[in-house]
Amino acid sequence: MVGKLKFELKTFMNLEYRKQQLTAIKQTDFDVAIIGGGISGAAIFNHLALKGYRILLVDKGDFAGGTSQSSAMMAWANIHDLRKLSFIKIARLCASRERLIRDRAEWVVPRSFRYLPTSAVGRKPFVSYLALYTYWLLGAGRRSIPHYQKDFSELAFLEREKFPYSFDYQEAALEPSDARFVLGWILEQQNCAEQIALNYCLLQGGRYSSADKHWHLEIFDSIFETETVVKAKCVINAAGVWTDRLNQQFGIKSPYKHAFGKGVFIGINRPASHNSTLMVETVEYEGNLGLIPWGPISLWGTTETRVTNPEDGFSIEPSDVQFLIKELNRHLSKPISTQDIVSLRCGVRPLSVNVSAVETGETIGIPREYKIYADKEIPWISIYGGKITSCVSAAESVDRLLQQFRLKPNRIPPTAPTFDVSTPELEDFPTLDEKVLSANYCAEKEMCWTLDDYLRRRTNISQWVARGGLGLNNENLQHLTDIARIFCDNDDAKANLAINAYKQKIKREFDELLANVN
Repeated sequence: MVGKLKFELKTFMNLEYRKQQLTAIKQTDFDVAIIGGGISGAAIFNHLALKGYRILLVDKGDFAGGTSQSSAMMAWANIHDLRKLSFIKIARLCASRERLIRDRAEWVVPRSFRYLPTSAVGRKPFVSYLALYTYWLLGAGRRSIPHYQKDFSELAFLEREKFPYSFDYQEAALEPSDARFVLGWILEQQNCAEQIALNYCLLQGGRYSSADKHWHLEIFDSIFETETVVKAKCVINAAGVWTDRLNQQFGIKSPYKHAFGKGVFIGINRPASHNSTLMVETVEYEGNLGLIPWGPISLWGTTETRVTNPEDGFSIEPSDVQFLIKELNRHLSKPISTQDIVSLRCGVRPLSVNVSAVETGETIGIPREYKIYADKEIPWISIYGGKITSCVSAAESVDRLLQQFRLKPNRIPPTAPTFDVSTPELEDFPTLDEKVLSANYCAEKEMCWTLDDYLRRRTNISQWVARGGLGLNNENLQHLTDIARIFCDNDDAKANLAINAYKQKIKREFDELLANVN
């Protein structure tokens, strides 16, 4: 086994350091290999590292590159589960929310919500209040008690007559984004050769050897384009929407599978009076839609549409945008159009169902709770479904299941995170009032390898600035080109190729898409 890989090198992006990591994973006998760097994989990585397990996490793309970058960025239960009388589940999720607020105050903060009943739905006011009060009780009264409000700041941009009253209550939100929430769990424990997380590492194959009781996993590193075989006693499949495919690849059978629900948000410029998350009852949708204040924009959504495979769920259709505009304009005093859209946000919810479940109807009624299955023959654990709110309890459940395979920590747990937590380097970005992390800092300290990593997941630039950060008329093009150089070894030719590819992506996924919205 190699010695400690302390973070004394100046940069994470330093290719020599990446080589040291690849050398380390070849020579380390890992207790656990986690496949998938979304919220589930990240929380499990953090938890098991603190327990003293030798642990490796790999993701085929960037951390939080799938569903975990497209959430509503809330730590909450699901008030709609009151309809199913799922009181125990709601109480557990509320307890998980409070735990995150208490233990992760730098990432999770209380947020004011406003429930807006509409006359079009026809629900009586006392019914809405009773539901919110019950929800508050299930949360052990830890948040502010729901209360009636007739006048509130958001009426400045809403049609006042449609909302004669509202109910104010509290939940919690992630700061500054869901993608950085995921990254925080990973960076905090990335501190030695015995606990390593690598993005852009694809699990290509592997086998379990009953002789040495280890998995021999074939990992392809996309940075160096090299293959490495690593050993681990147990595999945790936390691949999110790709969990079923990975199980199939390795011949793992499970009583669960995923149903997929596509969710789309639109982002518009945030009205000055938009201070609370608005939960609005809708006519054509079983659930509520939310208008969420987030930096300089307001997110409106999310839709929920059943799709048959993950790839379909990451693609926005003009009809998705048309639906959201139509629903929002029901409530605004001044209607919006596609010209008012700053950004689009789309993800796929992996929803846990029994393997025998028939894929029919909408997915909104499927519970968001996680299911964890440990194979009875070989050390392989699969994670299904789940919510950001329950990420810690999911990690603890996995820890308990490891006992089934007689796995115990093999090193002394760290007493505190040893990752370099020096003051982040901030810089200005055109049109944004808040400074953002510099591209150099993200490249050096946060395993950020591409322009898209930086604009979408290390910062919120591509969500907060029009057309993916380019600006309405490409006025930020030179600024983005300068950023691209940082990820292209200051090679102008490579930077130009990268920025041209990014422009084509924005043209295809934003400009042309909105042009086809009726």
